[in-house]
Amino acid sequence: MALPLLVLLGLLLYLPGLGSYGPLDPTDSFFIEGARELHETKQYLLPMFNYQVWLDKPILYFWLVAGCYKIFGVSAFVGRLVSALSAVLTGVAIFLGARPALGYKQAFTAALIFLTFPLVSVIGHESLTDMTLTLLMSGSLLGFFNYLRRPSAITIVVAYLCLALAFLCKGPVAVVIVGLIVLLQLAATTEFSSPTDLIKVLWVRVMALRPWLGLLIMLVVNLPWYGAATYYTHGAFFQAFFITQNFGRMVGKVNHLEPFWYYIPVIIGGLFPLNLALFACPSLFVAAVKKRKLLSREEGFIFFSLLWAAFVLLLFEVLKTKLATYILPAMPPLAILTAAVIFYLVERGRVKHLWPGAVFFVLAGAGGLVAAALIKASWVKVLLQEQQLLLILTVVAGFAYLFFLLKNQARAAFATLLLSAAIGVGVAVPHGHRVFYREVHKPFEAMIMRVIKDRAQIATVVTEEPSISYFLHRHIDVINTPVEAERYLAQKGEFAGSKHYLLVPEKCLRDMEWFPPNARQLAKIRKWTLFCID
Repeated sequence: MALPLLVLLGLLLYLPGLGSYGPLDPTDSFFIEGARELHETKQYLLPMFNYQVWLDKPILYFWLVAGCYKIFGVSAFVGRLVSALSAVLTGVAIFLGARPALGYKQAFTAALIFLTFPLVSVIGHESLTDMTLTLLMSGSLLGFFNYLRRPSAITIVVAYLCLALAFLCKGPVAVVIVGLIVLLQLAATTEFSSPTDLIKVLWVRVMALRPWLGLLIMLVVNLPWYGAATYYTHGAFFQAFFITQNFGRMVGKVNHLEPFWYYIPVIIGGLFPLNLALFACPSLFVAAVKKRKLLSREEGFIFFSLLWAAFVLLLFEVLKTKLATYILPAMPPLAILTAAVIFYLVERGRVKHLWPGAVFFVLAGAGGLVAAALIKASWVKVLLQEQQLLLILTVVAGFAYLFFLLKNQARAAFATLLLSAAIGVGVAVPHGHRVFYREVHKPFEAMIMRVIKDRAQIATVVTEEPSISYFLHRHIDVINTPVEAERYLAQKGEFAGSKHYLLVPEKCLRDMEWFPPNARQLAKIRKWTLFCID
């Protein structure tokens, strides 16, 4: 009964409103449109973008979204369905993987906590590979842990199959992260008398994981596609994906360079309000670290989850390239640890010392109300103004949480926390996406609709947006040199007498010198300006 209930709750949290906003540039629309182009052109070997092959990503996620288009038709809702269902299935994986160590109730709570993390919900409401990657990595890691405790042929095959699919979804980063976490777990829980002894024992334990079976599964799943992609692109895919994308991002040579403290606000806001419980009992984690070699059922799993979360967070903290989505694989173990803290404190019934967190809860809701009045005109201001009722309920929930804590009623306190989180992500996240689309993307979409109405040609300068191809259903020229500008103006459109329109980002307005001086400005929205060149 617990599993169907978990799936139902997950679907209720993630499916309503999933298609109530259009493609969000640049990433959400990239995967929605890339998979649509596969579906339209029937070219399923390589990912596509702007009707050209795209060599920076593996194929699995594109296949899954294109398959959904094949079954349900093309829409923004269907384009995000894989990501949303991956979030729900990750909750299922947490429940099934944690149940042997933590029991039904605690495992169910951990899965529900994962689904109510705001960061998870935001990503689950967009078409991104990260949620599917998190599902596959979580299935693999939980499978390995449970196999170490109770060997089973099905468990180890599922663990390696998830890892192989993760490689097909995102590339070698998944294998590196999972492999190092498992290796660190083995090393940390191994009794040894010398470094040589440690190596010998580790070798035996690694061999017990049947790595040759894993290698076979990895090759069967990945070699056909990676080999075909490399062969048909004459090696270009290997260079673009393995060298530029993977190694380049590792040393920070691609993009998304952020300061060292970047993930601190992501953790504070992305796990709120359940992080008020997560950090409430550090002694539980200290005890798990001290007793890691005793391998008791629950403490061993808590240590493994702690190691898993810490490794992912530290790894992406060290790397120069940073995005909030990168630390999504740390959310399942953080949900497991949060559930462990809640059950630990509920069993002991001593929670009065958590009142400072409750005060912060109240201040967060009140701060949102104040920000709605003080922030200058932006989509955030509109969102806060439209969510004033929810912010008021947040303040009320914060006071209720504080009241139950001071009364030492742990169950009621944490039930309030979990219910607040569920209502917050179920209501605020899809509404936030709608507001962001309406205030930021809808005007840009209106410019594209004008191009369609005027039956004009369209090109962009240097920069492109995936949603343009999504609405126009054709390749959009991207002009990078004066020669390409001349070539574009010499083109004849598909319609008689069609005009030459040009979308120019603000940073490239200086490049308008490539075009005749009589260009007319038709519209300006955010960073984009629409010109008519003829």
